[in-house]
Parts: sequence; C-alpha cells; structure tokens
Amino acid sequence: MNITLSDRHRHSGGSGDGNRINYNDLLNKPSADDELFIPSGAFADNDANVFFESYFQHPCITMLNNVSTLCTVGFRVPAGKSTIVSMKLVFVNDNSSSNLLCQFYSRRTTIAGSSSSDTSDGYSTYAVGSNFMETITVPSAAYDGIGTLIPEDLIGLQIARGGSSSSDTYNSDLRIAGLLVELS
Repeated sequence: MNITLSDRHRHSGGSGDGNRINYNDLLNKPSADDELFIPSGAFADNDANVFFESYFQHPCITMLNNVSTLCTVGFRVPAGKSTIVSMKLVFVNDNSSSNLLCQFYSRRTTIAGSSSSDTSDGYSTYAVGSNFMETITVPSAAYDGIGTLIPEDLIGLQIARGGSSSSDTYNSDLRIAGLLVELS
C-alpha cells in the first residue's frame, strides 16, 4: 500500500484543528485489495449431509449437526499476492457459547498443473460466542505447507466438521455464509 501522507496530515473542514488523518492509523490495516470474500455459493457440497439454503436471508452452505460432514471452496490468487495472511470461516450462529469440532485441508494448484497440499491440520475445537455472525480462524497449519503463491494459482480449502463427536457441542447445523481471505 503506497501512502503519501505526512505523519500529521490535515484534512480541510471541521473546526479547531480540523479533521486529522494519522498516518500510523493507516498502517497494517488491510485494504479492499488485500481481502477476498468467497460467498457460500462458491462452496461445493461434498456429501449428502451438506446443502444450500437461505437462513435469515443469508445464503448458506449448511453442514448438518450430529454427523461428520465435508465441504470445499476455492479461489484464484489475485495479481500481486503471494501469501495467505489469514482465512476466516464466516457463519450464521443460532446456538450460543459452545464448541465446533473442525479440520481444514488446503491444496494449491498452478495453472501449469502442478499441485501441493497441506493436510497437517488436525481436528480442533473452536469456541463459538453468542453473536449472530461468528468467525473461525483457519489455523495456518492448514495452508502453510502449500508453498509460496503466485498470481493465478488456484487454492482449494476443505472444511470437515466432526458433528458426530462428543467434542462438538454446537447443537445445531453449521451454516457457512462464506470465507474471508486476507492476502499480501
């Protein structure tokens, strides 16, 4: 991100000192160019216990409760990006304060056809709060092993829910609204 503001750049308008834009407040904040949001419509329902639905006006891919389920999503690496900073699974929460048991796998495929995968992430429990929209941060162990990205690479992420395990206390279907990816 190129910023040409001075450390205490002032913006005209307002009263007194006017509105200040502090250069330090702009640093380390992702721009729209650094984030991708992949909506639920881009997800693939990999088994009979995963399906699309509209839930409170949010299109979601739904992973049923009390069974083990899989779904996948993919995206293309945009120009100028070579690193996944973070991935967050965004879901509609209709169950408060419990745990989801999930596992994540990733694969990188180049346009030329070679691929690498990272299957080192194991099942983990993720605490769910009581907000209507919640996120689970995909652990970097799920994608660190796929190597340095180049523009046009295709990235696939598989999400597994261990809904039949006693460790999964989220007593509701998991309704995924999308995946938020930050790249640099």
